[in-house]
Amino acid sequence: MQYQQQSASNCSKHSSNCTSSTKTQNEEQIETLANLDVLTQLQILTRGNETLNCPEPLIPYKNKIVPINQTEQRFIPRILHLSMKSKCIPRDIQEYIDRWSEKLPNYSIFLHDDESVKKVIEESFKDFPNLERAMNCVFYKGAMTVDVWRILILYKHGGVYSDIDNYPGDDMKEDMIPYNVTGFTFSDVWKRPSQWFMAFEPRHPLMYLTMKQIILNVLSLENVYNPPLVFSTGPGALNDAYQVFMSNDDAQDKYARGYHKGAFGHWMFKESWSKAKEGDPLINIGGWQGNHSWGDLVEGPNGTNITRRERIAAATGMIHHRKERNKNRRRRKSCAQVLKEIDEKNRQDLHFYDKNGNNRFGVTTRHAS
Repeated sequence: MQYQQQSASNCSKHSSNCTSSTKTQNEEQIETLANLDVLTQLQILTRGNETLNCPEPLIPYKNKIVPINQTEQRFIPRILHLSMKSKCIPRDIQEYIDRWSEKLPNYSIFLHDDESVKKVIEESFKDFPNLERAMNCVFYKGAMTVDVWRILILYKHGGVYSDIDNYPGDDMKEDMIPYNVTGFTFSDVWKRPSQWFMAFEPRHPLMYLTMKQIILNVLSLENVYNPPLVFSTGPGALNDAYQVFMSNDDAQDKYARGYHKGAFGHWMFKESWSKAKEGDPLINIGGWQGNHSWGDLVEGPNGTNITRRERIAAATGMIHHRKERNKNRRRRKSCAQVLKEIDEKNRQDLHFYDKNGNNRFGVTTRHAS
């Protein structure tokens, strides 16, 4: 199978299939991508064919492509989405991805860097018209942006999303996600659907509702410098949308382990999870300190002992969102204020003269003869 970008075929001026010349280049690219199979789309999106030259100690990651079994009857495609700042990754991260490949041998694995994350969000403005405006109030391009992206990538392409610091335990199996459901999550310690690991078919209504909830939450932020991530773009937003999605479920406990019927007849499966056992399907969530945790001790520079998290941070420059927010803890501005300033600047740009009376366009005044 060839995973290279295809150009749109030329058409004659008499062909009824010719597209309008008024389409922008970006619109034509999106239309072309829409006609490709999902693996090709994702390979192009993540620039999987690029040759990477990574500085030591980082190494390049190449996507793992497993052709889709067209005879298999399942709703959720066998695709795993991961995200990192760059596709030049530490060996610690490669170890985690190799483990995913071992436990999910029939899954394609795509690593999305900041560039592809940004592209997915921008390409989703058409599906969610208020998203572009809301992104003006997302000041933290790490955690908050990825919160938005992870919902959009599953809504558009479907598959499985996992946080990069999840390590598949011994009980992680491919058949853990039933073939006959359109959605799957674990339950976190508050019984909410797990945002750190979730799987959905493309265009799933819960992902749509979650994105709408995130947009509403961001536009309502009282302080963009210190937003409540958990409740604005994180698991709280997913949980709010889940309650709406499951409003017609007859089960007494919508958060219990098992099958749940949501809106439009979509069946989901919620799996229980414990962070206390090495053999669990996922480990390293919520402060797990065992093997393969980002908190375990590993060898650092000059033979020193440091945590795995510190070694990864030193190699990649990753900063936890709490540290980013602490830098701005004394600053305050609402999303409404941010948007008001943007609107005011746009109105000023419409004037012929700036506030000092200078001609914005350098146009010479012409007089009728």
